[in-house]
Parts: sequence; structure tokens; C-alpha cells
Amino acid sequence: MNRSSAHPNALNSWQRIVFSPLFLFTGFGIIVLAGIWTLTLSFILSERDAAIYSARVSSHQQADTYEAHVVRALREIDQTLLFLQYAHSHGRDNYLADLEERSLLPPALLFIVSIADEQGNIVYSNRPRGLSNVAEEEYFVQQKEADLLTVSKPQRLEDEGPFYVHFSRRLSSAENEFNGIAIVSVETDYFVSSYESNILGAKGLLAMLDKDGVFIASRSGETISTGEVTDYSEIRFHNAGEVDVANNLMVNPWDGVQRYTSALELFQFPIAVVVGLSAEEQLADYFVNRDRDLLLAGVGSVAVVIVLTLLGFQSHQLVKARRRALEIERANLMRAEKLALHDALTGLPNRILFSQLVDQSLHRARRNKHRLAIIFLDLDHFKNINDTLGHDAGDELLKETAKRLRACFRKSDTIARFGGDEFVALMPEINTAADAGQVAQKIVDTIAEPFFLNSKACYVSASVGIAIFPEDGEDEETLAKKADSAMYISKKDGRNTYRFSTETA
Repeated sequence: MNRSSAHPNALNSWQRIVFSPLFLFTGFGIIVLAGIWTLTLSFILSERDAAIYSARVSSHQQADTYEAHVVRALREIDQTLLFLQYAHSHGRDNYLADLEERSLLPPALLFIVSIADEQGNIVYSNRPRGLSNVAEEEYFVQQKEADLLTVSKPQRLEDEGPFYVHFSRRLSSAENEFNGIAIVSVETDYFVSSYESNILGAKGLLAMLDKDGVFIASRSGETISTGEVTDYSEIRFHNAGEVDVANNLMVNPWDGVQRYTSALELFQFPIAVVVGLSAEEQLADYFVNRDRDLLLAGVGSVAVVIVLTLLGFQSHQLVKARRRALEIERANLMRAEKLALHDALTGLPNRILFSQLVDQSLHRARRNKHRLAIIFLDLDHFKNINDTLGHDAGDELLKETAKRLRACFRKSDTIARFGGDEFVALMPEINTAADAGQVAQKIVDTIAEPFFLNSKACYVSASVGIAIFPEDGEDEETLAKKADSAMYISKKDGRNTYRFSTETA
């Protein structure tokens, strides 16, 4: 039975917690905040992935564009070399002067066209201060062995002049013997002149390097450099037009900048091109938007917390007010119940409550076969107090009497006031009638002591009657009548005493 009664209580307790404003608003707030931050972080991650993908794709697209630009320039250079090679092999005299006169050579402002004989001496140049002797140069030596396009390392023609890269091809006699080389020299800056800051940014990279890992030219922002060396084997190349946007984020070892880097090896030329987009610059807008989104989510979260806190506070205040109203209502009901069942002056149980308690006690007494006693008492000459000292003094006497009576009985006993100066007591369990007689004598002695009313000592006495269950009756009505009769016998016998019901005969 205890378990079955405890379970509903526990369930009700949990229901009160779950449906309490604190729990509901807290839970709702957690759900809303979780939704805000889940959506925000999801959107931020989506924007980050889109920005990274865009940077990678753009890096490859710029690499393809740069590769096309370099290939076009190299083809023009090689075409010039092949044209010179052809003209030389056909043995035309003064063919260079003829070509120059017809404007069939590239402009001297950008390209230096030179011819070296078999000893490496420059026998022709479209620019007065160009090369003089190239016999010791690697690109000259290589042409003795085979006919191929060679690319030199970046070199200065003058001590403080710009760097040049020399492209060369073998010149042969009619008998196919080595007869010198044709050279086209190009300023290295020319190959990075297509750098567009609005696309590549201030930290982007445009570079061209040879198969030894030497940078022919590289440009980042406004900074152009030549001759740096990197490990060519560690460069990850992709094919032109290839859509491969994975794993191209790297820290470029030559300058320590993290870039989305794309590299292409040129077909038919011993050269590679590299394009890099700075990760910091490419993701700058993303970081701005991310910070904005986080700020908005934070502000939104604070707003949600403030709103829910205010709503929760108001709800809590309403609950408190409702609980306070219920407590007041309960207190009023209890007060009304107490007024209905208790004497307003002394606070003792009245006739209705006393009757209920007697019924309960009689039931227990029958079941357990023990005695109980009902004691009636009346104050002697109480009317004289009211007449001489007034009703207020009489009321004080009655309240003091109630206090003295409580001291005469056990906690398990009940003292009630039926009205006027008439009091009645219930002793729900006694061993013998003598136990009730001792209490009755204590009542007589206590009431006989002086009462101080209006600063005067006043004396009254008590007449007490006792009825015992089951000897004097089996029900409340019989016991009450016999106790009342015994009380009147004590009055006839001189008052200030007590009598048992058995003494009424």
C-alpha cells in the first residue's frame, strides 16, 4: 500500500517539475538557442566550404589562363628561333638585315635577338649592348650535342641591369655541322607582367620556373623576384583543364605564405608555371561574414535569453501569486473549518468536534476493550463575575480557565467548551475510574486558585461530573447525560468538588 501511494506522489512531483515555468522556459530556451547556433554554425561551415571551393577553382582557372599566356609567348619566341634556324640553314647572305628591314623579327624593346658563331662570339644583335661571347654558357654547350630549345638560368647583361632569360636553338651549316646558335633574350619581368591584383590580390603568386626548380620569374603583389630555388619534386602538378580542387592548400616554402597553389608543366617546353591565391585574402570575406553571423547569433541568443527570462520571471510571479492565493484560500478554509469546529473565545474544540472525537474514541475503546471517561465541569458563581466586573473580565476568566484545564490533562485528552462556563473533557483511555477522579480533583484544586481580573483577585470554584465507559453507558449521549447529572450532584453537595455518575442514585 505504501508503494502504490508513493508512486503517484512521485509521478505528480515529476509532473510538477516538468510543467513548471522554470523547466518549460529553460527547456524552450535551450531548444531555441540550440536551433540558432545549429543553423548559424551550419551556415558558417557551408560558407567556409563554398569560399574554399571557390578559391581552389579560381586558383586552377588562373593557372590555366597563365599557362596559355606563357605558352603563347614561348611559341612566339621559338617561332623566331626556328625562323632564324631555317634562314641560316639555307645560306642566304645578310638574311638578318633583310629580316630586320622587313620587320620580321620581334621588337627589340622586348626581345633581344642575337646570333653566336661556332666560337660563341656574338656576330649579330638587334640591341647594341647585348651579349658578347657565350661559349661558356650551358645553353651554348648543349646545342653542340643536339638541336633543341634550351632555356638559360636568369642572368644580368649588366651589373645593375635587369635579369634576362635566354632561349636558344642550334644553327647548322648546309652540311649539318654546328655553326653557332640563335638566341632570343627576354627580360624575366615580361613573364609575370600579366599579374592582376584585383584577381590575385596583394599576396597572390604568379611564377615561372625551370625543371631545376629555379624561378625564372615570380611576382607577389608588386614584388618581382628572380632566381629563388625550390624543390621541384615536391611540387604537385595537375593537367591543364583538370578539375581537381583537393589538397592544393599549402605553405609556399619560398616565402612562407599559405596559398591555394596550382602548378602546370608546359607541354613541349622545359618550364612550369605556378599560380597561388593567398588563403588569408581569399577567405577574408568569409571571415568578415563569419564574425558578423556569430555576432548576430550572439545578439539573438542574448535577446532570446532576456525575453525568456522576462517571460519566466513574469510566469514565476504569476505562479507565486497563484500559489499565494491558494495558500490564502487554504488558510481561510482552515480558519473557517477551525471556527466551525472550535470555540472562538478559548480556541478549544466545540460541541461538533468534541462529538466526532468521542465517536472515534468509543470505537477504539470497544475494539481494544479499555475504559474512557467523559468529564463535565461548570464554574460556580460565574454570573457574579460578569455582573460585578463586566463581560470582558468574564471572558478573561474563561480563557484563563481553558489554559488551566489544558495543564490538568494529557496531550491525548481533549478539552472542549460547549458554551457559557460549561466545559467538557474526554479521556480516551484510562485504566480505572480512579484515574479520572484524580484528574477531576486536580481540576477542582486548579480552578480554586485565585484569578486576577482587573488587578483584583477573584475566586470561583468548579463542580465536576464524571461518566465512565462502559460502566455508565455505551454511547456518547448516555455518557454525556450521566456526566452532566453527576456534575449537578456535585453542585448540590456544596460545589467545589466532583462526583461520579454512580453517585447520582
